[in-house]
Amino acid sequence: MSAIDTHNSINLTTHLNKLFPMSAHALYGSPTSLVDCGYLTPPVLAEFSVNTEGANCNVTNLEICPACFFQTSGTTSRAKQIPYSDADLERQKAHEAMALHKIGLRSSDVVLSLGAPMPSISGWAIVNGSRSVGADVVNTSQLDYDDVLKHRARARRVTTVIGTPIVVNEIGIELERQFGSVSCVFPNMRMGIIFGDVLPRSLREEIGRRWGMSKVLSLYGTVEADVVATECPSVVGELEIMHERIIFEVLPESELAKERAIPGYRPAAMELHEAPSGTVGEVLITDVTREILPILRYRIGDIIKVFRNTGPHNVDHPSIAVLGRSKNTVQFAGVPFYEMQINAAVEAALGGAHSEWRIEQLATPGPFLLTVVARGGSAAELGQQILAGFIKERPELSTVALDQLVHVVVADRLPSEKSAGDAKARRVQLLDN
Repeated sequence: MSAIDTHNSINLTTHLNKLFPMSAHALYGSPTSLVDCGYLTPPVLAEFSVNTEGANCNVTNLEICPACFFQTSGTTSRAKQIPYSDADLERQKAHEAMALHKIGLRSSDVVLSLGAPMPSISGWAIVNGSRSVGADVVNTSQLDYDDVLKHRARARRVTTVIGTPIVVNEIGIELERQFGSVSCVFPNMRMGIIFGDVLPRSLREEIGRRWGMSKVLSLYGTVEADVVATECPSVVGELEIMHERIIFEVLPESELAKERAIPGYRPAAMELHEAPSGTVGEVLITDVTREILPILRYRIGDIIKVFRNTGPHNVDHPSIAVLGRSKNTVQFAGVPFYEMQINAAVEAALGGAHSEWRIEQLATPGPFLLTVVARGGSAAELGQQILAGFIKERPELSTVALDQLVHVVVADRLPSEKSAGDAKARRVQLLDN
């Protein structure tokens, strides 16, 4: 708990002032202030971190990671290698601990980690963050979770599972095949903490039922900037920003539209606390506290919606919901539409059931083919319900001839395919991606 108290004392302004002015920085150039920095993107960071001498030098004493970096390739087909000093690792533990404490992890909890092993950060962060809260952890990552099953007394102690939605759900399915019920193995499971991807309401409910959890909550973040936000327990789907350590900005939709229309245009950012409720835009994240590689104005490529004063936890600070990847924005006659809005419309048409779906752009600017996995019912009727759901999610679409732009088909399963790049985004397939 001392790590959490120490984390609270960080002064972002002090850290920010120490960074500027920069002189011929290999990644940022020579900015005199944060607003002078260009918008860092995942491909640029990947190129820098892999090729720049010193970005992946031996800077920590972490025995299991002799290269001393955490690796990620979530949004590009090329890995990013993010270096950490020993001080950075300690700061990382404190940050993870604060995030887990905020979302409801307690010192009395016992954690099953379904994170990825080293050199990915998630397994390391789950173990060290949980232990910094004071909780016990019974394994290291998804690779050794089955060792816990060999010791039923240890499994019975587990109260919390932490992992990505796909991994947690799939392992839950496998446990059901083996034991009939997950609760037979983990009878004291109370909470799931999900990270790494958006969490639709139906999948949240499916995971909760399968594992016997009373709560399933989300962490939102990136390897490059740690946990960015934690889900508000009282408002499902809304996330509270880690404002104590992250500078959070938004590129509004209006600015993104100018960027698409005007070659070379640099969209103007606004700080999150200045964004009106209902603002939709792309995220900019700044983490100034890293010793080896501060992350400045990092454009991680996610679209969010801003909420103000909608719950007891965000009176002083806005909360957000993640709508999907920016590069997977579907344009219906110039009206942007996002992955989670599509998902909400599909699930509403199916009565709240979780479903696989895929939308494919067949030509520029359209039409689109939306394939939905469902059993029974009329494809035409389902299509009408889904398109009505599009308009409910985005009223501006009421003036668009959606029935001419989107053809809905029903299938038993989605066609299998191999896709490079962002594994989170394969159900949105646009011609310019």
